[in-house]
Amino acid sequence: MIVMKFGGTSVADATAMKTVLSIVRKYSAEPLIVVLSACSGITNKILKAMEISAAGDKNKALDIYREIEIHHLNLINELIDKKKYKEEALKPVKKLLDDLKNFIEAANLLGELTDRTSDSAVANGELLSTNIFEAACRCYGIESVFLDIRNIICTDSAFGSASVDFDETSIAAKETISPLFGNNKPIITQGFIASDSFGRTTTLGRGGSDYSAAIIGWAVDAGEIQIWTDVNGVMSGDPRILKNACTLPEMSFTAIRWASYFGAKVLHPDTIKPALDNNIPVRVLNTFEMENPGTTILNNTGMKRATLQSLVLQKKCMLRKFTFPDNIGSKKTESRFQSLIDALESKVYYQCRAENLEIYLTDVPNHDEELFLGIDFEAAVENIPVSAIFLIGEMLTGMGSGELFSKLGTVFEKYPPEAIFSGMSNEFIVTAFRPDDAESALKALHEIIVSSF
Repeated sequence: MIVMKFGGTSVADATAMKTVLSIVRKYSAEPLIVVLSACSGITNKILKAMEISAAGDKNKALDIYREIEIHHLNLINELIDKKKYKEEALKPVKKLLDDLKNFIEAANLLGELTDRTSDSAVANGELLSTNIFEAACRCYGIESVFLDIRNIICTDSAFGSASVDFDETSIAAKETISPLFGNNKPIITQGFIASDSFGRTTTLGRGGSDYSAAIIGWAVDAGEIQIWTDVNGVMSGDPRILKNACTLPEMSFTAIRWASYFGAKVLHPDTIKPALDNNIPVRVLNTFEMENPGTTILNNTGMKRATLQSLVLQKKCMLRKFTFPDNIGSKKTESRFQSLIDALESKVYYQCRAENLEIYLTDVPNHDEELFLGIDFEAAVENIPVSAIFLIGEMLTGMGSGELFSKLGTVFEKYPPEAIFSGMSNEFIVTAFRPDDAESALKALHEIIVSSF
């Protein structure tokens, strides 16, 4: 059984939805659960309309509502060409649109927008896209079943970013989803939305559609979860800089987590954790290049040697060195530094301590950087502007990494780094270069990846 999740760009319009229909048809010999996001941009439009209406501008909010209405009515007309199925789609869609309009008017009347009301309103985005898509499936000869996922995924009542009750969700899935597989029809359902124990609509926060797919996959013990998006899986680097960037065939969950932490635009690891907790592989695929094999994310890739897989460049960073008069260090300095980092909303990528030296690699906030120079840290402070390159892979340090380090050494001889950090995890190495050398070093390091394919 396969759980397939399609994001907003994959269901943005009639052309995109037709592509998704062809993908569903391709896999329809197997039991499928198809999880859809709202059409691209619709969730933001609903939120904006609700906020504007609550702030007092009902007319402007209704203008946005009309954009949403027109989009979905046009989608039905362009996607579904048979009168019977068009009418079957129009009935629930018109009701959902009426409900959304009522939410907008109620927000204006009350003069406020609560998280609970917001969740109820934005849920209409996913319900609109899935009702239309399910009718389109039947129109194109794919017998399907519509499922309101709010009857399955149970959460607490923390509206806006609810936490899942996995025990209740598992029970509901077994009672409701499992019997539907006997029909051998794709199940069409929603991402992002759920309900609490009182039946009130909740949402799972941003990235919630991926999370929904992982929860459903976990609950039904799927053989595979597919995340269909608009990129060819996880890339070896930023293709805007690295023209020969390639798709990684496999990546471990831990490596994905580090890549995400260091700023790579990849699948957020927390959203797929339920699947990997159950050892269900997750594939990241491109809706618009369906023949591309994409990237499979596994708990353990089974690699036996050091393998550099991906590079993440952060151009604007600071290497901060604190030298203390003795080797004890200063808790007071550490506390002041952390308070300042928090105040500036800065990020620490790496930190280490050796005798009387503490080193931090941080990003550089766009404001108040001079505060670092105005605080007495009870230590000699050196701030070095750098660009950081994060090397992500498998078994990068320790036994068996000699050949890789020899190749890295060749690059480091040509572009001497300001610092190299490793040892916290064998899935990454942190390097810091002079900003003028960073892109050249990145391209040279990437050639190590390319040569391994």
